[in-house]
Amino acid sequence: MKKCWLALVQGVFIFGATDVSLAQQRDPLWFMDGVWVAVNPPGAQVIFNQLGLGTRAASLQMGQATLRVSDGRSGSTLRVSGEGFDCFYLVSPINPREMVWQLKEGSSVCLPSAHYKKDPPL
Repeated sequence: MKKCWLALVQGVFIFGATDVSLAQQRDPLWFMDGVWVAVNPPGAQVIFNQLGLGTRAASLQMGQATLRVSDGRSGSTLRVSGEGFDCFYLVSPINPREMVWQLKEGSSVCLPSAHYKKDPPL
């Protein structure tokens, strides 16, 4: 089993795992690339596409969104922004194919806290 961790250190979002390449360490959101499904509570597929280091795009229920490392607001590690909304989440990777998002702050359109699995599984 791979051990993963996520931390916010002096405003920098850091992800660690036992077998992460140097290129992946430079991009703290590398593990998000691909198709994910909310399994608890059940939800639709979400596809995260890399825009740049530490930035992803996704089409969510509330519209097109940009995902970036947050500034730590309300104890968050991820900021999800789009037209008319900003949502802040604490993202906790369980392993490279599972993660938990905990909503820390945002409007009523923000996706609720959820457990995600990468699709398709290995």
